[in-house]
Amino acid sequence: MAKRKELKVYIQQSRGEKYDAVWLENSVREIVGKMMSTRLANTLRITVKVRGSIVIGGDKNFNGACHAIDISEIENRKSKKYTIEVRKGLEYSDLFTVLAHELVHVHQFAQGRLRSVKKNGRWVKTWRENGVTKVYELDHPYMDRPWEVEAFKLEREYRDEYIRTAYKRRAA
Repeated sequence: MAKRKELKVYIQQSRGEKYDAVWLENSVREIVGKMMSTRLANTLRITVKVRGSIVIGGDKNFNGACHAIDISEIENRKSKKYTIEVRKGLEYSDLFTVLAHELVHVHQFAQGRLRSVKKNGRWVKTWRENGVTKVYELDHPYMDRPWEVEAFKLEREYRDEYIRTAYKRRAA
């Protein structure tokens, strides 16, 4: 009998003040459960790394980042292994918002709508929407990137839903 696949979530934290790892894992599972089908979710391996700082393109002002571990060339399929980095020291409500934002990117990567590819020797992002794929250079304005527009919109929806359900749980 084949082993049943399920969503795998790993939490890595460095020394010093740590978040509640169970809360982190449960938050990831809750967001993923609302965001995507069980069939897709059960193919994913997500590692959450809590970092003192997150540097992207020389900028240290990021609260989170999402990386697809590229296995496509090895296994000739889309990556299903992702690393999310979150900045240490965030309040739990902000941490949940950052997790939701980065998990939107996981979903975009897993669906093949967002990809990081090398083109002419440098990394670019491709975004597929309505059957059309567009290439974006990494210097494209951050807030104009369609995957970021979608992630900011959805992070608020997941955060608001989390707050509503947390109050319901408390009242019960």
